[in-house]
Formats: sequence, structure tokens, C-alpha cells
Amino acid sequence: RHGHAVVDSLPTSLVGDLTTAQERNASLAKRSNVLMPALTRYTGTLYGTAHEALSSIASSGAHVWILSGGYGVVCADELIADYEMRFNSTMWADRIVERTLEAYAEGHGCVSVRAFAGGTTAYARVIRRTRWLRAGVHDAVLIAPDFRRGGAMRAVPTALGAAITALSQDRLTPQWRTVDGVGFNWERLG
Repeated sequence: RHGHAVVDSLPTSLVGDLTTAQERNASLAKRSNVLMPALTRYTGTLYGTAHEALSSIASSGAHVWILSGGYGVVCADELIADYEMRFNSTMWADRIVERTLEAYAEGHGCVSVRAFAGGTTAYARVIRRTRWLRAGVHDAVLIAPDFRRGGAMRAVPTALGAAITALSQDRLTPQWRTVDGVGFNWERLG
């Protein structure tokens, strides 16, 4: 394996739940057999903008999780196959994604989380439903672009990538804005 997989850090019962859900969704996701690290696999606008920053953050020892349509949750360096499935929390019943985030954070003693997502997306809903405090995370924040005009499908991932880059450079604050003037909402999570 390259790096580590989320399941390596979970209690056995949760590993069973997550792998069962992954197997159930595998055919729907049309998974290939070719594996590569998640951070390399994902090539959309956000990852194109933030690839170097995410690699740097992960290399510094921080835990980088990606909410995944085909896998639920993966680590940045986890080997995954190519697939075709948009993230939809209804495909991950019984709070499996939220429980995975909680168990992983608790198991690694994570005390701070910076989550990046569009504020009205399925990703943000899962992040909000995660019981961060119960998992021992006392400083959890959802950082979402304050974007209210046309072109959001490209502008929001670009803004998120720029914010992740700013985080990797220790420049991200609640007042920070992209070069295009996009600000961010910082939502404290419990």
C-alpha cells in the first residue's frame, strides 16, 4: 500500500460497516482496477488548484481526508480506483461517513479540523452532522466560500483550492479573500 488507508485507523466493527458500504456502491460507481493515491486520482478544479498545497499539508504530518463518492472517506495517500459516482450522503447509510470521521479523529487524537466545502453541498451537510466534540475535536471549522453569483460550479472549487493553498502557507484567516475577492464563511462545528 501507498501511505495508509482510512480503515487502518478504525475499530473493527466500523471497518466492516464502511467496507460493506464501499462494496455495495462499487458496481454503481463503475470502479476500475487501476489504483493510485487519492490525491493523484482526483483531478477536478479544486485538486488542480490545491494539489501542491494538499501534498505539503499531508507531508507535514497533518491528516488529510477526502469525502469520496466511491469510497465514503479516504486519506490523501490512500490507493483508490477510478470511479464515476458523485458524493451523495444517502449512498452512505447509518451515518457511516460521519462515524468514520469521528472514529478516525478520535483514534488519532485530532483536536483541530479545517473542513473545506461549498456551504450548501452534500459534503458540508456531512461535515456539519459529524459529532466533532464527541470525537475530541475542540476546534472544528467548516470553511465555505461566500459566493452568490453565476459560475459557482467552477468558481467555488477554485476558491476552495485557493483557500487550502493559503492554509498551507499560514495565510488563511477569516478575513482572507481570493484574488477575485471571494470571502469565506467560517462556521464553528460541535
